[in-house]
Amino acid sequence: MEHLVFAFHSQTMLFFLMCFSVFFHYLFNSNWLTVLFILSYAVYLFFALRGFYKQGILKTLFKFVFLNVIFAILAITTTGLAILASFAVY
Repeated sequence: MEHLVFAFHSQTMLFFLMCFSVFFHYLFNSNWLTVLFILSYAVYLFFALRGFYKQGILKTLFKFVFLNVIFAILAITTTGLAILASFAVY
C-alpha cells in the first residue's frame, strides 16, 4: 500500500509541474521552462525514491533509470493505443 501512495504522490507532483509548465508557457511563450520543469521533476523523483526507500545512491540510480525506461515504454504504448482507438471510433 505504501508503494501505491508513493506512486500517487510522485504522479501528482508530475501533473502539478506540468500544469505550471503550461501556465508559464502561455505567459512567456518559452519552451525552456518546460524543460526546466521536467528536469526538476527528475531531480525530485530521484530524491523522493532515495528518501522513501532509504537506499544508497547507486541502487537508487539503478531503480530511477529502470522505472523511467518502463514508464516511457508504457506511456508510448498507451498513447499509441489511444490514437488507434480514436481512429477506430472516428
